[in-house]
Parts: sequence; structure tokens; C-alpha cells
Amino acid sequence: MPAPRIERLGPDLAGAVAEFLAARTASLPYSAGLTPKLVRERLTAHPLRAEATALVALEGSRPVGYLHGSPRPAPGGDDADLSVGVVNLLLFDEGTDEAGDALLGAALDEFRARGASSAEAMTASGGYPFFRGLFCGAEPALPADLPHVARALERSAFSVRSDLVLLSCRTGDAPPGSGPSPSDGGGLEISTAATKLAGLWQRSSWRGMTPRTASATLGGEAAGRIVFAMLPGVHSGARDAVGAVAELSVRADLRRRGIGRALIAAALGEMRSAGAAEVIVTAEADSEAALAAYSSCGFRTALAMASFRRLIL
Repeated sequence: MPAPRIERLGPDLAGAVAEFLAARTASLPYSAGLTPKLVRERLTAHPLRAEATALVALEGSRPVGYLHGSPRPAPGGDDADLSVGVVNLLLFDEGTDEAGDALLGAALDEFRARGASSAEAMTASGGYPFFRGLFCGAEPALPADLPHVARALERSAFSVRSDLVLLSCRTGDAPPGSGPSPSDGGGLEISTAATKLAGLWQRSSWRGMTPRTASATLGGEAAGRIVFAMLPGVHSGARDAVGAVAELSVRADLRRRGIGRALIAAALGEMRSAGAAEVIVTAEADSEAALAAYSSCGFRTALAMASFRRLIL
């Protein structure tokens, strides 16, 4: 096919782009059904749109590909780090490599024009301000089911940054939670509250969702935390409501003492009470401690994924 025409996404293309994205994500697990309203709210009328690279590949008036990029958020979350460009989402049909190549070429040119010296793709370091809860759950990684997209990234000199796995757990099958029994006898306490969202970037990344944080203390000192939320509009293959774990951390000197498992159990309990029949999380494929903690709470691998980087623009 000849190289498609590349245009920026505007309100006039919202309906066609919504139809294109909905058709291409229908077979992917844990993706929301994108509508023109969602596209206008999250992509064309987003508070960070001034920093967005929203590009459509067109054959005539028909979309054949879509790319959404942004700078990486700077520390604090109110400004952009223009030195790194991030491809948050790239979708095009298999057999239409020209569309993927043209979209990536245009995006990289835009990143360079803004002063970027490197780029990343389908990675949480972009701050996922656009696609949390819309594409494959809570993280913008690339599912293994889209190898032609991975090949397009590789043709543009991206390489795999990390291999990831998307894990899932049916909340009714999860084992009952049990706290750790620290050798020093200190008591573990877990409290849950609404997550404090600092900075425009973080607030935007949780648009339409209400994240909560369960914090663990051991002997009166902070020991770890887990951030989680329901994903409105996202359903499992069984059309059940889905929740997601977005972050799990345990203090380095307190790991392997059951604190992570206790935090996961607390999050599962809250999301089950909120109506989630299934909970998902994305983890590094080589993170043995995290994978063991999730496995002990009933999580199983649902999908292989990857994120990418390009060091030199």
C-alpha cells in the first residue's frame, strides 16, 4: 500500500478514530469499549493535549492507524520532561506496515523538534496520562498478541526495555488474607484511604477513576503500600467488573516477610467489596519476589507484554 496521509487527531476525526480503536481492541483483554465520547474526552479534549502527539494514518477518509504520544512527566507531575518522548499507544492492522512506519516517523520527528534525545514506547514511565483503563488494563504495555506492532518499533530502532506479564485473579478464588508473623514480634497494621494525587499529570492519569492506597506499618514504622482502583468500562472476557493494582512497594529491609502478600490481600478484599470479580496487575517478568507474592494470592499469568526504548534520537 502507498504511504498513508498523517494528520493530527481533532474533534472531526473522533468518531472514525473511536470506531477504528474499538475494532482493533475488541479481541484484547481488559480494554474499554472506546466511543466517540471517550475519544473526545480522553484524547482530543484532554487537559494535557497541548503536550500530546495524537496522530492518525488515513487512506482517504478511513483511519488505518493511530499513535498517541507525549513527553515523559517531570518530577512533581505538573510539567513535562521534553528530553524523552513516549509512544503511549500504537495500533495499525497487520499487513499495513506503511501505516505503522509513517506514524512512528512522524512522532519521532515531533519528539526531536521538542528537544527529545531519547524515546520510549508502551511503558509506564510515560505516566500513562491517556490510556489507563482504556487499553489492556492499567498499564500501556504492548501485548504479545500484536507482534506486527513490535516489529514496527524494532524497524524504528526501538529495543525491548523489559518483558512484562499481565496477571489476573478471580476475587472469589483468592485465598483468605493473612498477615505476616515478623520474627521480631512487631504487629503489622494496614489502613486504607483515598490516594493523594499530586500534580496535573497524575490527576489526569486517573481521570474517571478513584484510586485507593493501603498502607502498612510495622512496629509503628512505614513498611509498604499498594495502590489500586476499579476500572470503569473495563470488563473481563466473562463481562465481569475488573479492578487493578497499579503499584506495590515494600521497604527493602522488610521484604520476604509476608507484607506484600498482606497488602495484596487487603486490596483484593476492598475491590471484591466494590464489585470486582477479577483483579489484574502488570509485573516485570523477572521480578521473582513480586510474582511469588501475587501467585500466593491467586494471581495467574493472563498475557505476555513488553515495553520498549530507543536511546538515541
